Amino acid sequence: MKQFFRLFALLLILGSAPCMAEDVVIVHNFQALYSAGNLTITPNAGLEANKIGTVNDGIVYTCQYGVSFGNDLATGTQKAINLQGNNRRVVTTQIDNLKEIRMKNTLSNGATYQNLKIKLSTDGSTWGETIDMVAVPATNQYKATFAKGNYFVRIYTNENVNVSITELRFVTEPEDCNCFVYTP
Repeated sequence: MKQFFRLFALLLILGSAPCMAEDVVIVHNFQALYSAGNLTITPNAGLEANKIGTVNDGIVYTCQYGVSFGNDLATGTQKAINLQGNNRRVVTTQIDNLKEIRMKNTLSNGATYQNLKIKLSTDGSTWGETIDMVAVPATNQYKATFAKGNYFVRIYTNENVNVSITELRFVTEPEDCNCFVYTP
């Protein structure tokens, strides 16, 4: 009986070790989503073609100021969000528990482009400070990291460039990890 209580106590101690909620990465590779029928591209209220992209996971992209969904500008073979010119932007619906955004993009000449900017909003109308993208070593991705929250995302350029966003990855950290944290 004594051994049972020892094992039970050991189980309680080891079972209550702190745990961290694991990140969930929402991957939006626009070509893969489109090919699988999980991305619907429609006109906006002004009936401008290819302005609204709705993904089956509930995230909606609204293209503004000359931005649209189409084939990438470098090869013309992949679905992408194309930003052509100066002051172009795309806005998402709210993404919960967001803490990082990773992006793959190409210029019309095939090179990657680091100077896309991000702004976040908690209400969809008031936007925070610009967050610059930084290169992720040994990949062709750029990322922006920030405090976790429920955010609308604006991706934009303030340079006269022709760039295609071919993939976005939204890194979230869910609240419910079902953890019991014991602090002795």
